[in-house]
Amino acid sequence: MRPLASQAGAPVLFSALGAYFHLEHLEPDDEARLDEVNDLIWDWFGSELNLTTMSCAMEPMAARRKHLDYISSYAGRLDAPAQATPNEQFLINNLTKFGRNDFEVTLHGEGDGRSASPFGYAFWSEIAPVLAESTRLPARACLRLTVPDDGDVEDFAARVTAIASRLRFRWGAAGFTYSMQRLNGADVPCAAIYAHARRFVGYDVGFHIRNMDKLHGQLRSVNWLTFLGEELLRRVTGPAAALADRDQVSVTSVGAGVVLRAGLGPRRGDINRLDIPQPYRTADEMVRTVRAPADSELLFLGPWSASDVGQWLERFELRTSS
Repeated sequence: MRPLASQAGAPVLFSALGAYFHLEHLEPDDEARLDEVNDLIWDWFGSELNLTTMSCAMEPMAARRKHLDYISSYAGRLDAPAQATPNEQFLINNLTKFGRNDFEVTLHGEGDGRSASPFGYAFWSEIAPVLAESTRLPARACLRLTVPDDGDVEDFAARVTAIASRLRFRWGAAGFTYSMQRLNGADVPCAAIYAHARRFVGYDVGFHIRNMDKLHGQLRSVNWLTFLGEELLRRVTGPAAALADRDQVSVTSVGAGVVLRAGLGPRRGDINRLDIPQPYRTADEMVRTVRAPADSELLFLGPWSASDVGQWLERFELRTSS
């Protein structure tokens, strides 16, 4: 595969098929669910993962299956010690938060520490503001995976849906996205995403760091496959209605939620050629009440202005036929 961007002779950005799942606040029993997902990932493309970076490790290291245990075990380490008064509990909750916030485990396809690969698997968590009434830290976490974009899309869809069925997800999106290398700086790959994503509308930019609070209540984007968890589905449909198939978009149950499939396969689109895939536009319209609007103040890395981000978020609202 040809990279979308290189730096000092090393590829730093690839087009990829990928999936992003924004999770419900983690509970202790999510540890078993995440273990199941880790097994699915490792069986799928674990042999392609060569380098691990973790927020709890000083240096990158050769990837091992056991590194995925840091993802699952995190769900069991989110309780602060119980205290006698609410004020004391609030204090100890915030002190405990410092050791749990910005927790990351990322496995890369390349092992040299400077090159990108289409293969990747990552977990990220930010702790929301803590409460004095509970010892549980509210972890807003996500899982993200990428694989080459020239593989069997039906196999990709089946595997991603199987992963979703194990998770308590708030929402998810799967289809074309990017796989980048940021260990040696994000300027070059993020500038390339900025140029590419504003033209090829079928790509999800994937930016989530420092957006976790906002993304807890709204989707960043629809994609070929768009997953809605129980709460966001209820906000879309109301108490009585059901989300039904429409035009080229099918709706299928996945756990307590659903997945919307926009067309037969993922589409890149091309705004320069007035190609804005109609199934994506339809899916976007179906979930628009929970899709991030232009004024959502999401932060995208690179040269994105607030106006640029807003236009990208609303790109499927354009009145242009595919």
